[in-house]
Amino acid sequence: MNRVENSTGLDLSCKSGVKTSFWDYSGLLLSNFTLVPLRAVAAAMMARILGTEGYGTIALYASMVSLAHLFAANWTIASVMRFGREEYDKCRGIRQTFWARNLILIPCLLIGFLGITLFKHSISQYIGMPNWAIGLLMASISVSVTYNYLEYILQAIHKMRAYAALQVIGNILSIAGLSLLFFKVIYGDYLTVITVGILSMMATTFVGFSWVPKHLLFPFQLDRKTLRDIFLFSYPIILGSMASYVVAWVDIFFINHYFMKNVVGEYQLSYQIFTLVLGMVMTVTVVTAPILTSFIANGQQELINRYAARLVPKGVLLWSVVIGVGLTISKPLFQFIFGEPFILSSVYFQYLVIGAAFNSLVCFHSGILTAYKLTKYMVMVSVSTAVLNLFGDMLLIPRIGPAGAALSTVGAIGIHSIFYLSMSQKLLKEKLLWHMVLVLPALLSLAITHLQVGAFTPLLAILMTLLSGFILGKRLCLFRSDDLILLDYIQMPFLLKRAVVWIYPYLTGETNLKKE
Repeated sequence: MNRVENSTGLDLSCKSGVKTSFWDYSGLLLSNFTLVPLRAVAAAMMARILGTEGYGTIALYASMVSLAHLFAANWTIASVMRFGREEYDKCRGIRQTFWARNLILIPCLLIGFLGITLFKHSISQYIGMPNWAIGLLMASISVSVTYNYLEYILQAIHKMRAYAALQVIGNILSIAGLSLLFFKVIYGDYLTVITVGILSMMATTFVGFSWVPKHLLFPFQLDRKTLRDIFLFSYPIILGSMASYVVAWVDIFFINHYFMKNVVGEYQLSYQIFTLVLGMVMTVTVVTAPILTSFIANGQQELINRYAARLVPKGVLLWSVVIGVGLTISKPLFQFIFGEPFILSSVYFQYLVIGAAFNSLVCFHSGILTAYKLTKYMVMVSVSTAVLNLFGDMLLIPRIGPAGAALSTVGAIGIHSIFYLSMSQKLLKEKLLWHMVLVLPALLSLAITHLQVGAFTPLLAILMTLLSGFILGKRLCLFRSDDLILLDYIQMPFLLKRAVVWIYPYLTGETNLKKE
């Protein structure tokens, strides 16, 4: 009987993606850890080429690209993962999903371009660029929409490592282009920087599509049911996408209204580095959402309960500790990489990155809500927290400046996590709200960093962050010997697996486990 159960478990681990989850997650994390220095280098080059005011102009330009992205493409992009993954697993192709989404996407893009053409003078004036540069804006939108589409196609067809590698390639090409400006091989301004970005993303997209077997997308195939399903799945997401846009860009709008463009540049840099950290945390959702969906499809809902009760707390605590440690060393790093004009960016970043710790809760529970198809609830939460963020900005930015924008963002993400935990708790009938306490190491690091000023403050903050994480793990009994059963279902290096087995008794307090 045990053999049959074990065989069934191994078969499910292959189908769901559990078996390869270690390598998928490791590949994504490695990609993101590689991206951090690459994007930091790119941001540093841009900061030194453009200065705070030029960086502010780029931020306003990016906000317009994102706005067009929102109405033209973002609201349907999740359908590529939802329906494309399902179609690929059944038919080894995603033609129906691909062409059905195209039928919705292309008219939306054309309407968006028509709107930009009609309001080109107002848009140019807002950004602070000449009218002719509207062509660059349309090119940026076209290329970024195509690149984003490619990312989701790669995820849908299980090419997670290709998806991770693509991001690294894109940033390397971007740095290569910026180097020409940085070392004065060519001369230019923010418009040249924008052109470099378009060309590097275009080249990356060509490389990425060469990795997608053409028979997965062609010939043309359209099914009315798939088209209807994608539209019904996607249209509620419009509000969620609008909410995400508000959270990402409302800060810039208000700061631009009350302050000069150089202040916009300072805050935008801190937010850009914050999104890098956020991207690393969000890799959790990319890996877990398809796995949890497969659990439900195979009638194994109890595995989702086990995931929420046992795996999620460990992941949240780990991210809280990592973020807490990174927070302590951010100020000297900002000063060294970006220079004195951007020194205030480090202060804004230290507040913002606490939001990444709270967002780890959102990411770990997002897969659960996605698996149970609670799209409308997720949209409602996104809209609610976006409204809170908006009111927070209106209240705080005029009084305390960009720091108010950072605090408002963190507060909105914190409330977002409470909503997600509450729904997961209701679905799974497990007590989960206590997971909020796992963010304490990051909060403690922030408090020490800002309350203590001295040469040993970073060292003290790091030690207290690590100690608080260890104490929380022990007191809350996050580590148990039966957790090691999961290792039987996951492919990972033998030496790493042995190391986990060796270390675990010290975390559980069951030292006799090691002897066994």
